[in-house]
Amino acid sequence: MTRRRTRSYPIHSGSHWASGLLYCLMVVAIVSIAWIIRRQISHEGPIVTHRESSGSMSEQSAKTVIAMPDPVVVPEQVSPSHDRVSRLFPRVLSTREVTVLATTDGVDLARVADMVGVASRVCRQLLQGGAVAGPEEPDLCVAICDVEKLVTQVHEALRLPPMPSYMSAMNPSGFYVHERRTIVIGPRSRSPLGTVAHEAAHAVIESLVPGCPDALNEGFADVVTELCLAERNELRSYVVRRRDSRRQALSLLMKYRSVPSLGTFCSLDRRGFRDRNVSFHFQLAWCLAEAILELDRKSEVPRLPAMWRSMAAGEGPVVTIDSLYGVGAVQARWRDVVARCADG
Repeated sequence: MTRRRTRSYPIHSGSHWASGLLYCLMVVAIVSIAWIIRRQISHEGPIVTHRESSGSMSEQSAKTVIAMPDPVVVPEQVSPSHDRVSRLFPRVLSTREVTVLATTDGVDLARVADMVGVASRVCRQLLQGGAVAGPEEPDLCVAICDVEKLVTQVHEALRLPPMPSYMSAMNPSGFYVHERRTIVIGPRSRSPLGTVAHEAAHAVIESLVPGCPDALNEGFADVVTELCLAERNELRSYVVRRRDSRRQALSLLMKYRSVPSLGTFCSLDRRGFRDRNVSFHFQLAWCLAEAILELDRKSEVPRLPAMWRSMAAGEGPVVTIDSLYGVGAVQARWRDVVARCADG
């Protein structure tokens, strides 16, 4: 009996698996790149400035809102999100200065609109020496979201660019996007009106001095917030909370560290201002603004408007401050204010 001889062919199972794995990785990479490109295109527009709040009306001028107002971007950029906006924000109030959107019935839209007007007026009076009139600016949009899980949807529906990672990690109670003239108030805000005033002050400051250092921007926004709440008899509970948190942070700072130099503090960029020392930085910014105001009140002629004009013209903040108030004068007064706040 003759045995048939069969040929055996080696099976290269290892190379087949490697080729299949390589193919899968290439497909995943292509899909990921396409998704990233689509997401970038959907946001449309350059990287913009976010300003956030730390911590924590007039019906006569109301008018009918026909479409989602977005005074900075052209309408066709926003129109695809109209339906989504109307679903997210069932309540809308539009005045001559601001459009207020809310995801909840628990917000008095008229009071929010009123606070935006108050903050704009108070901020200009403080920084421009009573000159209320400013450059023509588009209206503000204020979006109030009372549910944490809706914040991302609100961000996307209003076509706001992605929030920088160093800000999203802070989970701010509110933030302002200057290029879109939009304020978003989140559910973490313990004083929605205070957060609105703070962010509306940023809108004025950014218009007066584009790229203003956070050391001055955040400090004067806090001062404006307190002035606005005092004007509307809403100050007491806000100040009590802020005073306690300020005392705790600054007493800890004075125990282990010292007040930085004015040059170092004013040179912090947005990311540096929000590093692990962010709680100290916000309190130091308020103390710096208060120190400048104390010196300004003692001057025969207010120098604050000149300070903001000089910075708007491109002069550095430290050079401007020293030339107006004397070399080292603000630094010394700043240390005094920090020490007083730390002692309670």
